Amino acid sequence: MVCFISIIIAVILGGGTVLYAVWDKGFRNSFDNVLAGVTIGVLVCGAWYVTGVIGNDDFEPVPVEAITFIAPSGNLLNYLMTWTGSQINFGIAVVCGMIAGSFIYAIFSGNFRIETFATGGDMRNHLVAGVLMGFGGVLSFGCTIGQGVSGMSTLAIGSLLTLVSILFGSALTMKTQYYMLDDGFWASLHQALADLRLMPRKS
Repeated sequence: MVCFISIIIAVILGGGTVLYAVWDKGFRNSFDNVLAGVTIGVLVCGAWYVTGVIGNDDFEPVPVEAITFIAPSGNLLNYLMTWTGSQINFGIAVVCGMIAGSFIYAIFSGNFRIETFATGGDMRNHLVAGVLMGFGGVLSFGCTIGQGVSGMSTLAIGSLLTLVSILFGSALTMKTQYYMLDDGFWASLHQALADLRLMPRKS
């Protein structure tokens, strides 16, 4: 009975999010968006199956995991430093596959380009964002993919809280940066919070 209820809840929530996505005409008409959505969905389900079923070995157990990049990226760096005494695990293979697959797709789609920082301030913003992303990913046990996609596929409460926090943080940051085109940081932050109805607007 519990299993049946879980399936019903998963179908309702999963089907609802799919309908919400395809309801948008811009999404439906974008081949890249549809391809990315289907590909990520298949890969997440495939990862659970590969590590949970195919990799199920009593003598050499493999951790059940899906697509995530925070811990595997760190493990990849450790592997590159100690590769003679290390082995490539599922997470490291995912990171390498993502890099190789993105490169190949960019080449064949004609979208490959080399980008650099526009200004010194742009570089500092990326460095700060990278540090914050590292801390956030470790504290939440995952990133937008690890918790926001793979974690949400399990309907875990922790993943839901993480996803909501990611959306809130992204919205607040974008609004703050927009207002900073004209005002200082604190004034822009206040306006952004006011837009999100978390603070009263200045009279």
